[in-house]
Amino acid sequence: MTKKPVVLFVSTHVLPSGASASGMYVATRQLVASPVADYVEWRLLDGTVPVPLPHMAIRLCLAARRVWDVFVVLLFRRVDVVLIFAPFNFVRLLDKMAMCVLARLFRKRVVLSFRLETRRASRMRWLMEAIVRITVWACDAVICQAERAAEMLADIVGSRERIVVIPNWIDLNPFKPIAMARRPTWQNDTPNILYIGRFDEYKGVRELAEAAAMLRARGRRFRVSYAGAGAAAEPLAAHCRKLGVADIVEFLGAVDGESKIAALASADVLVLVSETEGLSNAILEAMASAIPVVASPVGATPTLITDAEGGFLVPPRDASSLADALEKILDDPALAFQMGQTNFANVCARHDTDRIWPLVAAALTGDSAFLERNAIRDVTSTCG
Repeated sequence: MTKKPVVLFVSTHVLPSGASASGMYVATRQLVASPVADYVEWRLLDGTVPVPLPHMAIRLCLAARRVWDVFVVLLFRRVDVVLIFAPFNFVRLLDKMAMCVLARLFRKRVVLSFRLETRRASRMRWLMEAIVRITVWACDAVICQAERAAEMLADIVGSRERIVVIPNWIDLNPFKPIAMARRPTWQNDTPNILYIGRFDEYKGVRELAEAAAMLRARGRRFRVSYAGAGAAAEPLAAHCRKLGVADIVEFLGAVDGESKIAALASADVLVLVSETEGLSNAILEAMASAIPVVASPVGATPTLITDAEGGFLVPPRDASSLADALEKILDDPALAFQMGQTNFANVCARHDTDRIWPLVAAALTGDSAFLERNAIRDVTSTCG
């Protein structure tokens, strides 16, 4: 019997204490548990970055340690494929570049998946793009989460060769009961607006509080739940008190597993108005829970949410536009229900793990005939 290829998987495998589950962590956990495990043998190497972020010198030392760990595994353990999940930013791409070059020197198949928005650097673009080009050169396949990201990456490196688009995936099973229980009215006596993710200012958490203040001044009844953790938590709580909305805002802390399911079950709309995103797990989970979404049109979000169909798309850093979009939903629970149903149908059709895993397995194995032998089933019926 042919041995399964051994895949060294470098990603966020460990959730830092007190931190909310990042999109990379969730995608990593679901991929390891997917049917891909029937075709490969996983060898996991944790690349978790501490929360909160330490001083730059410490971060660079930790990055060097991660590269060393990869070198040791390549030197002393059997590895056939190296899979690396990487955010698209300068500091965290440095060690990934070194890992990819190392794996190439060891003549391993190298697959890298970008997990954050692919975009042009605003500062020192030449250096960032040089790192990107070296990284892509060292890879056999580079996975982007959306066509827009793939086109931008191809423009940077000068070629579309080796760049493939594989949408983010989600295990729908934990969320289907929530979706099935939805009704064309609010899930609570007072509609609940949910944010779920890290408490970072670029995520739009302050703008949500400001939009809440505007909506309250307009006489709307609602409450806001923030689920997550991060450096901006205390300043955000203070901002809510300053705006006079602290009494309608609840901080749930970091959520995962049953606590995340409970947060989604009690939510009537999800808000994620980030300045930058890849393909958000929080939005996928809201869609799988049949929840309407108000988000910013960054990264791959426009491929998930069509404006005025699955929710609304508003500019980041614009609390007034966010308030207007939320007002439309709060004034029409039947519209909110229909948007949620649209999101549920779309996530079933495009992002179910059962639909996506053969694409990932084909990228890992380099077997062009894999998809023909393992045809992707039409799984939309399982979402009924």
